[in-house]
Amino acid sequence: MKKFIAFIVFVAFVALANTLSAQTAQPEKPESPPGKALFNWIAKILKSNLDISVGATQEYDDNIFLEETDRHRDLKTTLTPSVYLEKQWDKAYIGMGHQAEAVYYRDNVAWVITQETDAELRYEVSPVWAVGVKDTHIHSGQKWVPDKTGTDRILRLGYNINTLLAQNKLKVADNLTLTNEYQFDYINFLDQNQDTYIDRNIDEARTILGYAVTPQTSLSLGHAFRWVGYHSAEADPKDFTANKLSVGIVQKFLRKFTVDAGIEEEWRNFNEGENSFGLNVKAGLSSTFSKFTSFALRYMRNLGDSSRSEYRQYTSDRVMASMRRYLDPKTILFLSAGYEKQFYDNLDRLATSTIQSGDRRTFLYSGNLTLRRIFTNWLSGELSYHYSKRDTAFPKEGYTNNRYVAGLRVSW
Repeated sequence: MKKFIAFIVFVAFVALANTLSAQTAQPEKPESPPGKALFNWIAKILKSNLDISVGATQEYDDNIFLEETDRHRDLKTTLTPSVYLEKQWDKAYIGMGHQAEAVYYRDNVAWVITQETDAELRYEVSPVWAVGVKDTHIHSGQKWVPDKTGTDRILRLGYNINTLLAQNKLKVADNLTLTNEYQFDYINFLDQNQDTYIDRNIDEARTILGYAVTPQTSLSLGHAFRWVGYHSAEADPKDFTANKLSVGIVQKFLRKFTVDAGIEEEWRNFNEGENSFGLNVKAGLSSTFSKFTSFALRYMRNLGDSSRSEYRQYTSDRVMASMRRYLDPKTILFLSAGYEKQFYDNLDRLATSTIQSGDRRTFLYSGNLTLRRIFTNWLSGELSYHYSKRDTAFPKEGYTNNRYVAGLRVSW
């Protein structure tokens, strides 16, 4: 009997020892602190949806002040760090980001820093109804005015610009879409001397009706009401309201070509002075020949008020062409060119004008060549050349400018 009791005690002792050993080897997990699950979820989002990049470019400019005769060269070093966070769900999207641009002018020994913050939210209420809102704020540092006449050509006045856009999109029928938008723009230069001429608020409400005639043809009809108020006074003579009416068409053909055209008319009603009429005409042709090559050609004509007090009417005709070509899967070539003719009509000048200078014409030419190379999934480089020329009848306002740029960008 004593041996049996001793055996039972021995077995119990071994079982107790094994239990204590197991508890020592695998201790119980402590209770998660409050918010731990939320923190892990945020960390997961940041890891998969956070984009951080830093770019650096070196630029040589042979006419930094865009002068006609007294040309000055300069080297510009630009740093562009950016961070962007976005998340896509089945019916919702949210994105926010911040980008800064710091430009250093070597010969003028000056830094110019500009910052931009963006936030966007979209939500699909139902299969036929979607809403969204986007806000963009741009801030540039205080003005930089070197001791050089004409530096306003590369104006470095400090400013704040804010744009808020809200959109409501409704699919009325299978081939009919109604879009309502509201946009608010706030423009404020930090130099009080500009309050009268530049600083203003702009409110605009737009309604756009889109109709898909066929899978290849679509039409649009739009109306917008705009109010512009300057900051200089409660009832500035330059304040105005405007109504805009637009029509457009998009036509696809031969599976590779797309043609679009549109006309926009605007009637302005000023607080004081004459009312005015503006007309914008645009047309474009684009094509993707293959997955390696695409091109676009655009024409725009603008008729409206002149920004120069001695000229009442202003007309511009602009033509732009661009091409993109993949030389290989990691090397892309971009080409673009532009031409614009501006015409200032003195015959339709204000009755109070005493300047008898005749009509004036200005011709603008531009060309760009860019070669981009993706070295790895985190490093890319770019070489580019930019040409611009202004040939004008206005004294001392013509120039020729050449810019050469080399840059790298690192992304995480």
